Amino acid sequence: MLFRKGGGIHTGRICRITWECCPMGINCGGWGLSIRTEDIARFGQLYLQDGIWKGARVLPEGWVQEATRSHISNGEDPGSDWSRGYGYQFWRCRHNAYRGDGAFGQFCIVMPDQNAVIAITSGLDDMQSVLESVWRHLLSAMGDAELPENPPVCATLQKFLRSLALFPPKGRNSSPQTLDRTGKSYVLEENEPGWERISFEFLAERCNLRLREKGKGIVEIHCGTGDWMENPEHADWLPGKIMASSVWTEDVVCQITLRFIETPFYFTLRCSFDGEDIRISASRNASFGPREIPVIHGSMAGV
Repeated sequence: MLFRKGGGIHTGRICRITWECCPMGINCGGWGLSIRTEDIARFGQLYLQDGIWKGARVLPEGWVQEATRSHISNGEDPGSDWSRGYGYQFWRCRHNAYRGDGAFGQFCIVMPDQNAVIAITSGLDDMQSVLESVWRHLLSAMGDAELPENPPVCATLQKFLRSLALFPPKGRNSSPQTLDRTGKSYVLEENEPGWERISFEFLAERCNLRLREKGKGIVEIHCGTGDWMENPEHADWLPGKIMASSVWTEDVVCQITLRFIETPFYFTLRCSFDGEDIRISASRNASFGPREIPVIHGSMAGV
């Protein structure tokens, strides 16, 4: 196997890998692999180089060609990159490229004709739109001639890349409701996520959100007020750290955003207060099913 926890691909050093396992401890194989974007690029480079890494053969000779060629037809739409044939967990693409991909916009695109590898991680439903952007903007800009050095343009690009960030949602840091809702607990009606009770503690620089989950106890999330606040991994949720933020979008509406930063996903809760009642609308940015969770209703504990 190419991957082993704590190890790497010889000197390629693909590491920090997690992979979902079955109850017997066997990797799922077809899904559930978490890997850094730069390591996706290394994996693609290994295939671009026919399984050779720094002069050493890592994959058997002939394997790359066999694994990435079309073994089965998967459609006839000439405009779709899902209809070009399928290999050993590799999709054939237009422009003589091939790729490995994962749900919601994870790509390892290998382009032999251009001697290029493109690694992409994202969180969206329309994956074909990502490939269209690759062909339209990146492929069209590639040529055979070596580009001359251009320090001013390179500096501009580096400055732009350093400026990229996921900013917290915009809103107000406080509301007339803040004092009235602090410390209050709400009993929730039966709902899809299995939340039984929710409470809030609004402080100057953060909101402490507490959720009691059915059969699992209490989860506490610290949300930065108008900023991100880091939270540790929660065993029953998605893997990895959680960045959380809270803002008031209206006097009676507190919006809480949870970003699972080692996954493609983020989660938004809009908590609307009305007297002793609460109404929670929740949504995911991407999902195999509906992105909107049915509205959750609750009332103040003891009422």
